[in-house]
Amino acid sequence: MDTDDLTVKAIRDGAVCTLILVGDLDLLTAGEFLQHAARVLDERIERFVLDLAGVTFLDCAGIRALAIATCFAPGGCPVIIRSLSPPARRIINQAASRATAPTVGPLSGVRSVL
Repeated sequence: MDTDDLTVKAIRDGAVCTLILVGDLDLLTAGEFLQHAARVLDERIERFVLDLAGVTFLDCAGIRALAIATCFAPGGCPVIIRSLSPPARRIINQAASRATAPTVGPLSGVRSVL
């Protein structure tokens, strides 16, 4: 997938699917990202990796899109966030620090490999 602001590259290595994001994941690009993720994730996936090293901007809609994308992976499939860029790390940390309740839902079981 390639838009003006976000490029998503899917790499399949056996049962591992890695999505490499480069650019802005925001309100304008979240929908297309989710459509792409839904197309490439299937029941054969045993590990889902999100590589966010190239994310230059992330807003709340982008965080929500990441959470929704984790739901496309089969049940029990580990989801790993790899290589958070500084802008992505900053907004995720800010969102987490403002949370008033423990993390629940799609991102509660996501591991981050930094």
